[in-house]
Amino acid sequence: MAHAALLYAAASASIGAAYPRCSAEGGNTCPAGMECDPILLRCYHMPRQLGEPCGTVLKVRKCAAYDTNTSHPLTCSTWCGTCVIADIDPTHPTTHDDGGSVPTRLTIPAGAAAGAADGTLSQPSLYWEGRKRARAGLPADAPLPVVSRCGVSSTATYINFEQSLATDMPILYPKNDAEMGALMATVAGHGCKLRPVGAGHSSPAVIAGDGDVDFVGVSLAEYTPDDLGWNMTLDAQGRVRAPAGISLFDLYHYTRPQGWFLESQTAGPIFTLGGVIANSVHGGVHGKGYLNQYVTALRVGVWTGTAMAVRVITDEAELRHWRNSYGVLGVMLAVEMQLNKRQNFAITTTGHTFSEAQWSRDYVDAYFNKIVDGKLYSESFFNPYLREVKHVIFEAAAPVPPACVNFTSDATCSWDYPHAKCADAACCEYRYKFGDMNLDESCRTSHHVPNAPSWLQQVYAGLASAFKSVRFNGSPDLPAAQNDEICVLERLAGKFGKVFDQFLAMIFYDMTFSHVASSVTANGNDVNDGFWLRSVPHEIRLMAYSVPRARIFDFLNLIRSVFLDVTAATGTVQLANVEFRFFNMSDTATLMPTGLTSGAIAYGAFVNCELVFNSNPGSPNTKQWQQALYEYETRVRALDGIPHTGKSFCYLPDGEGGYQPYMNKTCVKGVFNNGQKAAFGAYRTATDPAGLFDGGAAEEFFL
Repeated sequence: MAHAALLYAAASASIGAAYPRCSAEGGNTCPAGMECDPILLRCYHMPRQLGEPCGTVLKVRKCAAYDTNTSHPLTCSTWCGTCVIADIDPTHPTTHDDGGSVPTRLTIPAGAAAGAADGTLSQPSLYWEGRKRARAGLPADAPLPVVSRCGVSSTATYINFEQSLATDMPILYPKNDAEMGALMATVAGHGCKLRPVGAGHSSPAVIAGDGDVDFVGVSLAEYTPDDLGWNMTLDAQGRVRAPAGISLFDLYHYTRPQGWFLESQTAGPIFTLGGVIANSVHGGVHGKGYLNQYVTALRVGVWTGTAMAVRVITDEAELRHWRNSYGVLGVMLAVEMQLNKRQNFAITTTGHTFSEAQWSRDYVDAYFNKIVDGKLYSESFFNPYLREVKHVIFEAAAPVPPACVNFTSDATCSWDYPHAKCADAACCEYRYKFGDMNLDESCRTSHHVPNAPSWLQQVYAGLASAFKSVRFNGSPDLPAAQNDEICVLERLAGKFGKVFDQFLAMIFYDMTFSHVASSVTANGNDVNDGFWLRSVPHEIRLMAYSVPRARIFDFLNLIRSVFLDVTAATGTVQLANVEFRFFNMSDTATLMPTGLTSGAIAYGAFVNCELVFNSNPGSPNTKQWQQALYEYETRVRALDGIPHTGKSFCYLPDGEGGYQPYMNKTCVKGVFNNGQKAAFGAYRTATDPAGLFDGGAAEEFFL
């Protein structure tokens, strides 16, 4: 992206009336407190304030030390060229770093720390702590800022992954049952609330809000169960037991070399095990349901009112209450899940562009029915402007002939020039892909040869360092070049007319489809576990709804209308990934999200569609993507859409020309019906009588 910064500079020239035009040659004619930027020829504050350009095209333009009227430090984002709040700058992860430092000891009153020898609770060495010091302008050996409340202290605070919520809630990292019990006792003794924290991917304030001053977070990122029978064990029937704080990458590092997969799975291994169970997270394996459906037992820590009690839950009637429970019952310490054995497995991509004649209910239904009925898994990406789809596909690969067992990758195939065909025709075939430089590269294996377990273990070990921080901060960062591409396209949208916007949309979706295809290829060539999504942008806003699979054509038309109408109304092309998966809903949890209009629980075959907007710091298009999400949610009511409660939802106008999630309280309170609330409420009162785990926006679900 060699020209990204220059393109960004050109696009930023339309940043708004708040920054008047100026002429560097004619002297500084800017208002007091501002200066003329010689590149952009606009007046900006000196030093730069939140959202103002600070890039490094010709000269570094310094950001102010702090955001106006706040204590939040500012920094210059390296990938979008604007001043952003340092605490939520995606280029400066916010929780932990491989600093190699001695673990911080977090003070807890000795009397409360039952089981801790010295009356203290340990915290792991902090990832990213070097960056935190640099961001705060502190020397390398300076202590990090400490947040103290409710009898505990921590240098780590809760910020959700998409960066839409930054709180001062301290996070603590107990390593065992004794430390977990000590933490519960201390927080309860100070009349505060304890909220379980996973990888931070919940988009809304399900965990805690910015104003929740009596909350403490607890992460299981460093926790190991005292009962080692719950620490990475796998029986012959495929039931795995693992700590709830590990990531899905950690789980597959252990189970995939043995041929065991989750019954269904997400696009990436960037979530914690407990997190996907405590929310309405689905995968894309056809005919399967929410991931929490496959929990067969839990080891949990609950607060009796005087001490922590560890319980093992195996009764299905009780497990129903813990699935999708948002952390308000207690702490899931470890999980038992049923896995699925897949001896041979292949991941690939395919696609289709619907012509005008093909865009009919019968044709679209038949097209997707063929994919759902004929493939193991699919995740689809949709270009709403051109009616184009790209699919990630899982297949149960055909048995490998004995003669082909050594053809383990495409590199083992070659072109037979004298005979004008691929050599070893029984094992290799000609399949040209864009980017192939010669005929050898276009010869590919016709069978997928399973890799040896020892080889898979070795590859997972090599990838482990990149995924080390998932337990703490969620997904690894998207490569900087891809962030630059997204940022520049967004900045150019709406600046040069309709024809140019159509060109931008083509680039955006081609770029998305290309990155997906290359990621799928990379996964298939190493661990081949289906977790193809290994990094994502931090500055994103997501909304997802499910409707009956039989309404797929209506759903896609609804999405097209949102993009076309908002583009027409705002004069700016809407650039967002539209992703959908097919799954089934079954009666497996007390809290099953209900239809947005009917308030009814629905079961059967569904399609879920997620809109993913990039929200770069200082973007002039913020209110437009907010409007698009609001319109999506408003229109999906006609299909009685069911919300994904891990994303943002229940938008309303904010009175300032924008739209904000969770403002529609009637919508929030309608996620579950009164019957569900009564059943869950009775169990919740019995399980957490003191209300230690109450709180977060999830609390409003039950009002």
